[in-house]
Amino acid sequence: MTESFNSTECLGSVLRHLEFLKNMDNGWNHRLLYTDAWNMAMDELESWMLSGNMKTRRDALGNLYGRIEGRSDKTVLLLSHYDSVESGGSYDGALGVIAGLAVLDTLFLKYGTPEHNIELLAVCDEDGGRFKSSFLGSRAITGEISYEEIEGLTDAAGLSFNAARERAGLAPIDEEILKSCKRSDILCAFELHAEQGRKLYDSGIPAGIVKTITGQYKIKAEFTGEANHAGTTTMQDRQDALVAAAELVGFVQQLARQSGCDSVGTVGVLEVRPGATNIIPDKAMLIADLRCPQSEVLLNMGCSFEKKCNELALKNGLRMHIEYLCRQMPVPMDECLTGLSREIAEELNIPYLDMFSGAGHDIQIISSIAPGAMIFVQSERGISHSPEEYTDAASIKIGMDILGEAVYRTAYKTCSQVSHSI
Repeated sequence: MTESFNSTECLGSVLRHLEFLKNMDNGWNHRLLYTDAWNMAMDELESWMLSGNMKTRRDALGNLYGRIEGRSDKTVLLLSHYDSVESGGSYDGALGVIAGLAVLDTLFLKYGTPEHNIELLAVCDEDGGRFKSSFLGSRAITGEISYEEIEGLTDAAGLSFNAARERAGLAPIDEEILKSCKRSDILCAFELHAEQGRKLYDSGIPAGIVKTITGQYKIKAEFTGEANHAGTTTMQDRQDALVAAAELVGFVQQLARQSGCDSVGTVGVLEVRPGATNIIPDKAMLIADLRCPQSEVLLNMGCSFEKKCNELALKNGLRMHIEYLCRQMPVPMDECLTGLSREIAEELNIPYLDMFSGAGHDIQIISSIAPGAMIFVQSERGISHSPEEYTDAASIKIGMDILGEAVYRTAYKTCSQVSHSI
């Protein structure tokens, strides 16, 4: 096979851009939507796009596009997110965006105008670090986010979504402006991402071809009891909200282990009021994160969690309220594009692992409007959502080689895998 794409020439550029992000001041590890650090990062990225033969635009929400015009009205999309979690690193999301930029620039310099438009999409907000609502950017593109949801969003400081936009120098969002973000011209989409886990790193296999992205429930459970004196209230007379919440934390761990099928469960938020050593807590709120790549198992986990909440409320004489903050079922990647990714890896003699993703990604949202595929590369020691996250140059090159060849075959050639998918 003669390679249509080779990342050797552009790898250095990718490494320099990633190093630039890593070496910026601490604010760059807090690229939360509409903050100064986010604005700086997006402005710098746009300048890189413009120097890479792309036309740029930003949609109303803040998603940034770099475009190479093709001959048709259809678009092959490369995407990942450019926001970060608080105190995050420079590889989660940004790796896929910067690698995608280099891929597009290299293909254009070598082959010129493609058959289909090619766009690099830097999603403005995936992690939901500021407004606690995941996939804002990609859900705007698919039309799955409502203006009512936008209106209800506030950050930890109580600042509304539109107030945050105004502070960032952006116009307020209204219903019609939000609709303008929606896309209907996407032929297919690819996302390159660090695995954010240990499977590739521990196995020594350099690449992963994602078959399914896990399902996820984020469930907020709040128990309400009665505040009273910690010294004078007998144990049998207490309505202690924290007792129920504490037992529920342990139950989440037990539930994930017993459910099997690669299920996981986490309680990462626990708030107790009034928060004094001599007062029995009357309020306890937690958020459980339940994940599984199998729909039926995830549904059963959600039902078991709700049942346990009701049992604990009854047992401890409490009132209880449950709210689903996220109810995302597992999303399979497109079989034809996944097959294309495997075919390319085999032709390039790149060992790969068929796998599921335990983290959520924008490609699972975009897959509701276009066929999608996802490629993983190794995360050093499986670390992610940390300043210590890292992917070495050899792994990045492997991911870019698969991605670049896939984009060449779908955007420059009439690829049978794409025609079968649409």
